[in-house]
Amino acid sequence: MQYEHNRDRAEYYNLGKNICPMHFHRSIELLYCIEGTKDAYIDGNHLHIGEGEFLMLPPFSVHYFPEDRQNSLCVVMPVQYSDIFEEAVGELRLASLIFKNRALSKELYLHLLRLEKETNSLTRDGIYRYVLGKLLENAVLEEGEGKRKHSFAYSVLDFLEKNYSSRLTLEDVATALGYNRCYFSTLFKKNFHMGFCDYLSMMRVEKSLSLIKKQSIKEVAFAVGFGSLQSYYSAFQRVKGISPAAYQKKK
Repeated sequence: MQYEHNRDRAEYYNLGKNICPMHFHRSIELLYCIEGTKDAYIDGNHLHIGEGEFLMLPPFSVHYFPEDRQNSLCVVMPVQYSDIFEEAVGELRLASLIFKNRALSKELYLHLLRLEKETNSLTRDGIYRYVLGKLLENAVLEEGEGKRKHSFAYSVLDFLEKNYSSRLTLEDVATALGYNRCYFSTLFKKNFHMGFCDYLSMMRVEKSLSLIKKQSIKEVAFAVGFGSLQSYYSAFQRVKGISPAAYQKKK
């Protein structure tokens, strides 16, 4: 499982077979089931999205879609709409991630279809805002941690984005963000579903992918914050399933 940084930098649109490994991101993800029943695993729960139903995944929902033959429309909204969503729900949360009102779902699906060919940025913004507004208008909200839960994740992501290439320890980051080491470690695992060191290594590997095309492996390893070439090789193999040299040659 990994945090998909790229999903928070670019929107995503796919009409057809939508499958993905377990991951999470800050951006809101939407899925409309065109035919049959679509299986989804969300935060450890197995959900069934029926034909004509609509799924909305709030920020930081851990999810994956297993391989199947069902056609669906999947859209990952630009990350700025997550701010709008969280401002609207505050400390509440969605009681159900699946919208079973088929008339509403079909209407939103038809709006999202326009994104495939729409190039006007204002019109695209209008589509996203309309869809998000209709979902919030028809959503049932209940008590939950909501925005407060995600503020920790935001602060960690912002700090690591700015400092991942430095020599960092869990204690360094905890102190910088105003937490004691043990409490920070507990919060980190709760929010990111993995340990701090594993996450930081994964982040550094992902950051190295754009550099490995034009620099030596040794230069890349130290540029993204690894303390040794060996630790970079080990982390790269664990995250990508191949060695840095094999990836570089492939690219």
